[in-house]
Amino acid sequence: WIDAEWSFDKTWATLLGVDVDKLVLVKPEYGEQVIDITEGLVGADDLGVLVLDSIASMVPLAEIKGEADRMQVGGNSMIVGRFCRKVLMAMGTASKDGNYPTVLLVNQMRFKVGQMHGNPESPPGGQALRHFSNMIIRTYGKDEIVKEVNPNVPSHKKITISMFKYKSPITAKTAEFRMALLPHAGNPVGHVDYWNTVMAYAKNFGYIAKSGSKWIFNEHEYPTLKEIQT
Repeated sequence: WIDAEWSFDKTWATLLGVDVDKLVLVKPEYGEQVIDITEGLVGADDLGVLVLDSIASMVPLAEIKGEADRMQVGGNSMIVGRFCRKVLMAMGTASKDGNYPTVLLVNQMRFKVGQMHGNPESPPGGQALRHFSNMIIRTYGKDEIVKEVNPNVPSHKKITISMFKYKSPITAKTAEFRMALLPHAGNPVGHVDYWNTVMAYAKNFGYIAKSGSKWIFNEHEYPTLKEIQT
């Protein structure tokens, strides 16, 4: 885990199921260091998944050492483009040795100021990520309050995932699930509602179908989805 934002929370990661004892945590000091570290790690034969958090935090060394009022045009975009090219070549070399690491790049979304027409969204890092990525996944989160659990604090977060650019085969372009922020309905903090997730995929793949007011599962009719779950 390359923590370029210096924001990694060990306690929260543990709640989400991360084995922090096996996690290699790296805290780079500037963008060029991120490139060198990632290129070296991708070439290791014992690396499975590498996460960079985040693209927007890859600040060039010249910007860090320069004066605050000095204009840096395209600094982040140039360093991200260099990152994509070097890491892609390193992954190609690793594949020749039978290693296929997964590189996950976390990014945020920005909005262009004063744009009246078109999509004002602009991801940091320029356009290089669009061309080099095998898959781009957009996530949208919304906190929801359940009064029976806690009337003031959100009990879970509704998360919607959409995949809109990919070079790899996928089974679905959208998904939706709810992650518990407070323990309730049998779900600990950080866990998702498994039934809703399973039900959504079952309907997408045709395992569960609706006929009139009834649901059909395994050639049997049920009045409600709750009976299928039971």
